[in-house]
Amino acid sequence: MIKSPTHPEKRKRSPKLIPSKPKKNIRIGQREIAVLKSLAEYRFLTADQIRRLHFPKGSQSYCNERLRGLFHKPCCFVDRHPLPHEWGRGSPKLAYSLTKRGYKRLNEAGIGAWATDQSVYKLKTSTPLYKKHEIAVNEFRIACELAVEKNGWEIEEWVTEVEFKSPSLLKEMKVFDPEWGRNLPVAPDGFFSLYFPKEDKTTLFFLELDRGTMESARFRRKKIRGYHLFAEKWQEIKRFRKYKDLSIAFRVLTVVDGGLQRAWNLKTKCAEKEFESEERERKLAKSWIYYFTTLDEITPETVFTKPIWLIPYRSRTEKERFELIDFERGF
Repeated sequence: MIKSPTHPEKRKRSPKLIPSKPKKNIRIGQREIAVLKSLAEYRFLTADQIRRLHFPKGSQSYCNERLRGLFHKPCCFVDRHPLPHEWGRGSPKLAYSLTKRGYKRLNEAGIGAWATDQSVYKLKTSTPLYKKHEIAVNEFRIACELAVEKNGWEIEEWVTEVEFKSPSLLKEMKVFDPEWGRNLPVAPDGFFSLYFPKEDKTTLFFLELDRGTMESARFRRKKIRGYHLFAEKWQEIKRFRKYKDLSIAFRVLTVVDGGLQRAWNLKTKCAEKEFESEERERKLAKSWIYYFTTLDEITPETVFTKPIWLIPYRSRTEKERFELIDFERGF
């Protein structure tokens, strides 16, 4: 078939998930290496999250340009993954992860990141919903890290969900429930320790990212009751033994990726119902352990020092909320 010169064949666009032909003048500087390092730590990040971490004063278009250089040939240091489309929120977002070539580039830079073929394969084969879950967890983590940087605090360590799923730690995190006569797995979506240099104090937090997929009764049994029993043994676990001398126990932060009504229901129907038979003073004492809020209220400015958190027995209405860090209250 002869094509008319006045109607040239349209060039087909390369799929967004397939690297294109080699680009010229690809520059890999310290900031690009920092992006790869973040992907090694976070596993999945969106372009917007990468911009906030590494291009805070730059535009999103400039960030996207640098990511294209890392994705396309000859680099191929990062991979792209489609996320589930949310109705009314524009076109579907892409999540970025590190490829094996990306890990190798970090090793060459002396960063020390390392990955097996299996770990890279797992990143590619994770379901879109699981990727979205990790993106939501990372949204909270980014807010925390930017907040502590602004306030002069320190996140001493961050334990990810992946680390909690290691066979050795997973076995230690189980607690026995005498009411049910069986073990309950305590499987956090994250753990971090926050250090305040001026006060020379450390506070500990376990993170639960709720996407509304767990019914209330199961949430109360696995999460609220699980952490209640876990508090009796957690300092015996080798991973947390270094915190055994702290006077303040851990707190459990439940961040709901959904509406405020879900956060209120979890606070009331789960956290309060679990301890409704106890005396008032014990209820109030336990109330400071559990905190509930929504993901859309989490920002570097609000996460620690603004009243966005619902607390059992103290939040009598949805508007009655508290700060996570209150120096006057003693943290």
